[in-house]
Amino acid sequence: MEVAASGQCVASWGIIWGIWVIVSREFRQVHRDRRSLRRQAWLTSYLTGAELPAENFT
Repeated sequence: MEVAASGQCVASWGIIWGIWVIVSREFRQVHRDRRSLRRQAWLTSYLTGAELPAENFT
């Protein structure tokens, strides 16, 4: 009886741990994507800002 209870406890903890791993991985991926998107937006605005005066002067 106690073996079954401990096995059920381990199974529930395994499920909780699996969910936590998946959620933390997704959160890390979203955070990385947001950071790369911000860098890409900064690079795009920098390049367009650098190109705009050149177009105006020609």
